[in-house]
Amino acid sequence: MNSNKFHKYFTDVRWGDMDLMMHVNNVSYLSYFESARVGFFMDTGIRIDGKTDGPVLLKTECMYLQPIHYPARVCVETRISHIGNTSYTISQQLYNTDGHRLCTKALFTMVWTDGEKQRPLAIPDSMREKLNQFLSIQN
Repeated sequence: MNSNKFHKYFTDVRWGDMDLMMHVNNVSYLSYFESARVGFFMDTGIRIDGKTDGPVLLKTECMYLQPIHYPARVCVETRISHIGNTSYTISQQLYNTDGHRLCTKALFTMVWTDGEKQRPLAIPDSMREKLNQFLSIQN
């Protein structure tokens, strides 16, 4: 299944997100992506309470394309780019809403994990259905 459906998350750049070069620090981008992933999980009914089976971040890839300066409003678009047996890949793109300029794109590999044993599990069919709604070949 290939869908054009994606989750949107908006946030404002804070003054404290900048570094000495007066642009958003690279760590802040990862925070934006994390907040967008949490919003995606909550909006799609994926539990992330740490007590039950759920996703754990395994790998992060991030490419910085354009700097962002304060003040700014950004939008993170979240899609699923791959679903395997125990893991899936989240593709996220961060845009400056001023002109909808792509500034950063990232891939996050998530592993479905047993909450008690902290071991990988096969992604349940109910979870796979939720992820399939956002499956896209776009990276």
